[in-house]
Amino acid sequence: MKNKNIILLLIFLFAIFDSFHANKLVSINEEKDLEITEQTSIVLEKILKKVLPLSSESIGKATQNNNKDNGTNNSISKKPRLFQGDVVLNPYQAQDLIDQVVEKVESAGFDVSEITSETERRIKRKMDGNMKLTWEFPILYFVEKEVNGSIVDEALKLIELETCITFQRVNSSNLSKAGLRFFSGDGCYSEVGRRFKNTFQDVSIGKGCETIGTIQHETMHALGSYHEQSRYDRDKYLKVFLENVEKENEYNFLKVDLSSAITYDTKYDYGSDMQYSTTAFSRNEKPTMLPVEPLYAKTLGVNNGLSFVDAKLLNSYYCMKKCRRPISCANGYQNPNDCERCKCVDGYVGNRCDKLPPDTEECGVSNLLVLNEKKLLFVVGKKDCIYHIRTTPGKKIKMTVEVLAYFPAYENLCDFENSLEIKYLTDKTVTGALLCLFDNSTTIISKNDHVIVHHRSSGDKNGVRLELESIRS
Repeated sequence: MKNKNIILLLIFLFAIFDSFHANKLVSINEEKDLEITEQTSIVLEKILKKVLPLSSESIGKATQNNNKDNGTNNSISKKPRLFQGDVVLNPYQAQDLIDQVVEKVESAGFDVSEITSETERRIKRKMDGNMKLTWEFPILYFVEKEVNGSIVDEALKLIELETCITFQRVNSSNLSKAGLRFFSGDGCYSEVGRRFKNTFQDVSIGKGCETIGTIQHETMHALGSYHEQSRYDRDKYLKVFLENVEKENEYNFLKVDLSSAITYDTKYDYGSDMQYSTTAFSRNEKPTMLPVEPLYAKTLGVNNGLSFVDAKLLNSYYCMKKCRRPISCANGYQNPNDCERCKCVDGYVGNRCDKLPPDTEECGVSNLLVLNEKKLLFVVGKKDCIYHIRTTPGKKIKMTVEVLAYFPAYENLCDFENSLEIKYLTDKTVTGALLCLFDNSTTIISKNDHVIVHHRSSGDKNGVRLELESIRS
């Protein structure tokens, strides 16, 4: 009797484990790509170790960092040997990546053929002809029961609201059609672009990944978008500190141009949902990358979902043919879901994004002109307020923080919904610098004669007092 009970218990435990394990499993095709990604990552790591002095060309100079410990954890929830922490490479992408790196190191006089030859043979054996497939709408998606389906639904609905892309939730991933399968895997990761003709591809939403920003990040990978810090022009905007990077992850700071990634002439956006935090892959909790514009230090990795530029990128790729007759937009771009209107940057309204929002009792005067005399901007409390600050064309605006307090926040990262966003760069479509915590000394000088200040707060005591002054360029 005792033995029988033990057997029954073992059967029960096995059933529980098998059920749990089954939902963790990736598809056979996806498992092949995971294997290729791991092989590629190992090869890149070996190459980098051999030619590390070359890394300033392909990675970015590793300059001495004197910043204090940021005190926050690396924000990447990563599975080992995924490219850049959350990217699964298909055979074409892996080969493309290796070719780019080999070309760079061989042009510098290094021979790495003994490192790459066997891996390249394995990759080529697994190429299946699906080099570049594009998505058809609606994109089907299935959510395994271990993943919070409501959050996935909300994240995808928000993409739909900002783009022409549409999704349709289905009850099974075994439909002999292309689609996305959201499952609880080991971390957060996805393929880049559509992978299969008639098979669902996996998007892992593991422990710690169930946020709107992260789900949209991985979905953007599946739609073909790549990491912001991997852009070809990255070094104009970021400083990389290899001495703070985990040794096995130095290759993740390569600048790459995968053939399947969607790229358009969009500005670098520090607040992009595809931008990692300043401590990504850190071995000592010190920054692995910092913005060239220091005021943006607490903006990188904000994980607030699609930025204006992210949505514009998706619309540029997928929605260009939606509108037969183009229209001009002053501060935005044509809305693919309503071709007679423009999608506006926050702070502009109207069909052509050429009007400013009206003043409100809650926020006060929203359009401030600073000329010969200094002015003050004071805003505090639970509200959402946007201010346009202008001066004489040809001059700039100097802003001095007399007092600022926005909480909650991390030491090296602001909470987007409780922060002061200042758009002082010339291009107002990119995310502004986020300021938070307590400050009474920061000085900001605009790049032109116009600044947009955006106060967001869910708390009664969050606010800022800014001194505004017009200065010569």
